[in-house]
Amino acid sequence: MARLKVLFLGVAIISLSSCNSRVYGSMDKVRHEFLTHVSEYTAVVQSWNREPAGVTFYYLGDGDYRWGDWFITRANNGYRVGKTSNDGAVVPDLEAAAKQVGVDASDLKQFIDSAQKLKIYSIHKIDSAGGIELELWGSDKTPYGLRYAPPGNQKANDALMEQVSDSKTGGSDAFVVSVIDQWFYFE
Repeated sequence: MARLKVLFLGVAIISLSSCNSRVYGSMDKVRHEFLTHVSEYTAVVQSWNREPAGVTFYYLGDGDYRWGDWFITRANNGYRVGKTSNDGAVVPDLEAAAKQVGVDASDLKQFIDSAQKLKIYSIHKIDSAGGIELELWGSDKTPYGLRYAPPGNQKANDALMEQVSDSKTGGSDAFVVSVIDQWFYFE
């Protein structure tokens, strides 16, 4: 019986550790990656700032994306576009898929390319003040990443600074810390 308990405990620990599929294992690794590519991360959020509130882009894997409520999934003869990843119409290419979900094809391609290069899982506006959140790969299990307040937007910056304060007093995120200027790390 004691061996069984030890075995169960070992399996539980291994299972819990394998649930963390974060591509960056720590805040320091995220910070290093961010500082190495700060201009590229900034270009992504500046582009996203033009998108309407309430829309989220997800990079679910190569050929598997989500724009708002629409899934765009690579199929044998093009892309399947639907409200789930298994339904919907098949269109011949990514340009037709973009048109069907109501986004410019070049914008969609840009976000896909950036997500692949910078390991971004999702992009969306987090508040009416204009703050933007980039969740990084592995956030499907435990969200973490970067938040951004556009320069000169005091309301967005104040909202993120309030999150920093809230995280120190038991807010919704484990913690939010300033990285540099208008950029913040969260988990």
